[in-house]
Amino acid sequence: MKHLKYFEKIERKPKVGDYVIIDSAYTIEDKELEYFIENTIGKIHRIDFRYTYVDVQYSNIPFDLMRYFNSNIIDFNSNCIKYFSKDREVVEMMLNTNKYNL
Repeated sequence: MKHLKYFEKIERKPKVGDYVIIDSAYTIEDKELEYFIENTIGKIHRIDFRYTYVDVQYSNIPFDLMRYFNSNIIDFNSNCIKYFSKDREVVEMMLNTNKYNL
């Protein structure tokens, strides 16, 4: 029987290719864009730890919001990352948990 230690499973920093949910309440002034960002799962495209910026790629962006994106990518401060995981299902579970206040 295998035993896993907690410290072996913890990921402290996001990596390229991880799925994320961004908390954009203090960085975005457009309410429609804020709603889209906080309720849509993105994928990390590039990380710049020197300046602590993260480029997040989204799909199925509404036409009205395309002006904020550059090739479906938008950049955020890395402190804005609310949840991240390499498994999309884990991030979807966290999104649904917040949505339905569970």
